[in-house]
Formats: sequence, C-alpha cells, structure tokens
Amino acid sequence: MKKILKICFLNILIVFILFLIAEMVCFIIDYKKNVYNPRHGQYHINVEFPPNWFKTYTFEQQPYDLRNPSGLEYKSAPVIIFGCSFAYGDRLQENQTFSYKLAKLLKAPVYNRAACGWGFQHMFHQIRTKEIFNIVKQKPQHVIYVYMYDHIYRMYRHTYSFPFNNWLFLQYKYDGNDFVKYNPKFPFLERLCLSGEIYHYIATEKSNNPKYFDENFDLMKQYFIKSKNELEKEYGKINFTIIKYEFEEEGREIYTKSSRWKELEQEGFTILNTTELAGRKLNQREDFADDGFHPSEKVWDFLTPIIIKRLNLK
Repeated sequence: MKKILKICFLNILIVFILFLIAEMVCFIIDYKKNVYNPRHGQYHINVEFPPNWFKTYTFEQQPYDLRNPSGLEYKSAPVIIFGCSFAYGDRLQENQTFSYKLAKLLKAPVYNRAACGWGFQHMFHQIRTKEIFNIVKQKPQHVIYVYMYDHIYRMYRHTYSFPFNNWLFLQYKYDGNDFVKYNPKFPFLERLCLSGEIYHYIATEKSNNPKYFDENFDLMKQYFIKSKNELEKEYGKINFTIIKYEFEEEGREIYTKSSRWKELEQEGFTILNTTELAGRKLNQREDFADDGFHPSEKVWDFLTPIIIKRLNLK
C-alpha cells in the first residue's frame, strides 16, 4: 500500500513539476513577446519582475497617456475619443495621431481615452466610474469610438494572463439588464499562461463562430447604448459616432458588414466606415505603420478632414 501511495505521490509531483516548467517556458516567451516587442513599448512601465501571481490588480492602477496636444489655442468644445491602439495611435508619435490632427484642425481639446488592447468595456468603465466626467468638465461637441474587428474578441478575453502585466484585466458581465464588473474568485489562476490559452480558445470561438453573431452584436450594442445613456445623464444630449475601421479582418467581416448597425443608428448613433470615407479599403502598404498592422500617419492625414466634414465638427 505504501509503495502504491509513493508511486502516486511521485507521479503527481512529476506532473506538477512538468506543469511548472511548461508555465515558465510560456512565461519567458510571453515576456519576450510583450516586453521586448516595440509594439508594446507603451506598457514597459507596467511590467513587474519577478512576477507576483498572487497579487490582485485593478484596472484603476494602470497608467496610460492622454493624447492632448499642447500649445494650441482652443476655440471649440472638446471631443472625446474611445477605442484601442488604432485610436490611441500605436507606432505613431503624438503629432501623427488622429486625436492630434483632429485637435489641430478644430482648435479644440481632444481627449484620447483609448489605449492598446482596449475595447468596449474600457470605454464603459471610464463612464460608469465617472472617471471621464472628472477629466472632461465641458460638454463635448462629439464622442467618437474607433471600432475594429478584434473588439468582439476582447469582450471575452479580459486578460492575457501575462503574470507580470496588468494592463488588460477588465471585464463586465451583462445580467440582462445592466453590466456588472467581473471579479474573479481566484485571480492568481487567471494569471497563469495556461489560463491565457483557455481564454484565447473561448474568445476565439465566441468571436469567430457565426452562430454567436447575434449574441455578440447584442452585447456590443448594449455597451454602446448604456455608455451613451450615461454620458447624456451628465452632459445632456450628445453626438456619438462609431467609426468602423475596415481592413483585412480574418473572416470577421460579418460584423463590419452587418445591416444590424442600423439598429444603433435608430438609437441616435452615427455610423461611419473607413472604406466609404477613403473610397477604398485601407489595405495598401502605405496605410500601415511600420508594424504592418496599425494605421499610418498618412491614413489620418487623409481621413481626419473628411471625418470633420461628415460630422460637421467645428
């Protein structure tokens, strides 16, 4: 009996050791991919090493930049921009970004409340917690959300399980009536690389499988409607535009091409898409920054005056 127990114990120990080895290998790969990759240079300040798997982070602890150009004479009401790295201007200097060019042309303060890896929940969180109201005191003339296909995926992948990085740990659950912030019971388990692979599989399946299309669109729609409603409680009636950034979408064109965006137009949103604005799909080499993925300065040079005209910004 003792021999059997000893064998069982040794087998469990071997499995545990192999798991730790695999976890550390994955950890090293993620570290090199995320910390030394220039695409993520904005978040080097968020890295902690050695990692603490048992530390619970909150979204509010994250540092992020406001892309507000300085030295301009502001003559118009502000504009608020939400979104991800596309809106933030990843791979671009501040004076090359959409928000800077918009501010310069309008002579208006543009509050860029976007950051790499963000999505609908990050916009909603800033509004629900009233963070945005503490920053933008004056009623904005317009609120703009820059949408791209990966935001559907991010509704379900709230963490990259990057043990020394906390910048994406945020998710809300919809209870059929309102959004409730998701707080994991065992945060350290969600910081494991293995958890990351599991979440990646679930998020990929949910965002890519057409059978979840209506469920996903309904959830996205609620994020926009409830965000707009809470903005209007504070500011009064506002103009809210969603810009669909269209390019190679890995089979997820079903979202940008859907006729269901008309439902949001009926809720008072303006819907624009970059293909229509530019007169072509933005998939040429000059349309991308040096990473071959994010929008280039040339794109914003071309699109910004068109967006201002279409939205009648002043």
